[in-house]
Amino acid sequence: MQKVLTLFCLLMITTSCGNPHVTGVIGTDKADGNTPIETDPDDPTPPPPPTDPLPQKITIEIEASVISNHEISKLNLVYKKIVKSNELGEPSESRFCPPGQDHHCIKNRQVAFQFDLTGAKLPDYHYRLKDAEIIADYYSIGKNYRTELLCLLNSRVCSGKGIIRIPKIGFEYLVKMLWWNPSFWARGYSETVPTTLFMDALDQGWNEDAKMYIRENQVFSMKDLFKWSDVNLRELLDNEKIWNFSVTDDTFIDRAQLRLNYEKVR
Repeated sequence: MQKVLTLFCLLMITTSCGNPHVTGVIGTDKADGNTPIETDPDDPTPPPPPTDPLPQKITIEIEASVISNHEISKLNLVYKKIVKSNELGEPSESRFCPPGQDHHCIKNRQVAFQFDLTGAKLPDYHYRLKDAEIIADYYSIGKNYRTELLCLLNSRVCSGKGIIRIPKIGFEYLVKMLWWNPSFWARGYSETVPTTLFMDALDQGWNEDAKMYIRENQVFSMKDLFKWSDVNLRELLDNEKIWNFSVTDDTFIDRAQLRLNYEKVR
């Protein structure tokens, strides 16, 4: 009898312990948390590639601000007071203005304006400034002695053609003595006015009906105007948050806007 009981116990142990205990089966939805679930090999749709949430380019647009005549007098302007200053959008009364164009006419004036970047939401370190563009409408009078300049007062640099000599008479030394602001022109003419791009563009816009030069929605790259590199532009952005400009001396400017073009750093 004892042998029968012993044999019965051995049979019970072999039945209950002969197979290992399994908590999940690989490839089924009953697998535990540590078991990967295989994808359907018959599904032809590949998983979407990872996307970069940041755009490759960003453009910031800033409208021009008016500088009052009182504040203009404190700026380091191109010419002395012999060439008076005007606020942005303020025409000047002159007998030289073409009929019907008084609202777009400037004669012998320095028009100063600014772009204030202090409140602008500029991109972070993921981006780098590649160019800055000035977009505006220009209305310019006079066909004989053309001396039109677009200047960045912060950096004392211009594009166009400045007053070098008195018309018909010459006398450069009188111009320097009576017209030029010596602190603005300290580097000399060629360094201060590296390109004629501004006036070249104006002179392509002669309008026979209006009897003036008109360039609307004209876009100028600051790098092209001033022969600047990316480094010059970034230094300006790092050091100055209010960019002061002027247009002289027979050109009315309207709807001025600054466009900052950024590219993502790769």
